Amino acid sequence: MYKIINIFTKTLKILVFYFIYAKIVSVLCEKGKKMYKIKSSAVFYSKNSNIILAKKVKESLDKIKVYTLYLNEIDDVILKKYSEITFLVLDFTNNILDDRSLELLVKLKNEGFIKFIIVISKMDYNFSNKIDLVLSFDEIETKLVEFVSSSNNSNITNHYDCNWIKIVGNFLVEIGLSTRQCGYLIMVDSIIFYIATNSYIKNLNKTLYPYLSNKYLISIPSIEMRLRTVIKSAYNKNKLNGFFSKN
Repeated sequence: MYKIINIFTKTLKILVFYFIYAKIVSVLCEKGKKMYKIKSSAVFYSKNSNIILAKKVKESLDKIKVYTLYLNEIDDVILKKYSEITFLVLDFTNNILDDRSLELLVKLKNEGFIKFIIVISKMDYNFSNKIDLVLSFDEIETKLVEFVSSSNNSNITNHYDCNWIKIVGNFLVEIGLSTRQCGYLIMVDSIIFYIATNSYIKNLNKTLYPYLSNKYLISIPSIEMRLRTVIKSAYNKNKLNGFFSKN
């Protein structure tokens, strides 16, 4: 009888752990996705004030919730009038930029001010590796949307994105975890792992625990114990009481 009770208690603890952990991951995924939907933006530049092309780009990117700004002065970009540009879309259908301007844009990209440079062109110019994507007018609704969508998804799921670390870390502190706990960083990494791999939370021993064990050079039982400890700590502080309430 004692063994049955012991097994039941152990199973219950595991189920509670999975439930709390799954809820934390799902909430953080939603928080991160909303943040990137707001932050994701594109700048469209056309020297010839190509309104038709500008409208086509804007309408296409609006469908995937990417805010588009239209410019006809490339100096606004070169002089860093904007804090950061995720996607810079250049109209090369009639004219292309001079070599100096293009070099400055590539330099800004290398510095991280511009993340992606996309060119819409009628001709197949040889841009080598300076440009991330070259496409025609007819490919805007397909290739442009596909490229921007996939790039946004990779930003959301980037392990090393400091925004994700900040989101996860702040949220864990809010629900009662302490940055001084030895399992805090492991918990942060465990959540980012699931966000990064778009995995379902199942069979942690085959997916998450080996990854964390290799990273922190400690055994799988130690990983599991530290994750349980930080979740139990937050639970004991009664900071999870309203966490599972319906929105």
